[in-house]
Amino acid sequence: MTRLILSSLLFLTLLWAQPAQAQLIQRMSTAELSKLMNEEGYSTTVDADGDLIWKIEGYRTLLVIGSAKTNLLFRASFAQKGVPLSKVNAWNQSKRYSRAYLDSDGDPSLQLDLDMDGGVGKERIKDFLKTCGISLRTWLKEVVN
Repeated sequence: MTRLILSSLLFLTLLWAQPAQAQLIQRMSTAELSKLMNEEGYSTTVDADGDLIWKIEGYRTLLVIGSAKTNLLFRASFAQKGVPLSKVNAWNQSKRYSRAYLDSDGDPSLQLDLDMDGGVGKERIKDFLKTCGISLRTWLKEVVN
C-alpha cells in the first residue's frame, strides 16, 4: 500500500513538473496574423482579397492565408525581365524552405509556405516571418540584382 501511495505521489509530482504545453495554432485569420505581426514590429495592410501586404526594405510582398486558414504563403514578385533561369535554378538548388521561379511573364518570383495542419506554436509562425524576410533580402542580392 505504501508503494502505491509513493508511486502515485511520484507520478503527480512529475505530472505537475512538466512544462506547460504551448498552445498549438491550426488555423489563423487575417486579423490574427496582422495582430501577431504588429506585436512583432511588422507593419501590414490588408488588400481587397484579404491578403496582407507586407513591405520589406521598401518592396511590396504578400502573405496569403489559404482558404481553409491552415496555411500561409509568402510571395514576392518583381516586374523585371532578363533574370537568367540559371540564377533561379541556382537558388532552388542551394536554398531550403523556399522556391523561386520565373512567372508566366518571365518575372522572378519567390515563395515560402507554412503548413499549420496538426498545429504549430506561435514561435514557429514568428520564425517563418523572420525566414521570409531573410530569404527575400538574400534572394534580391543573389537572383534579382
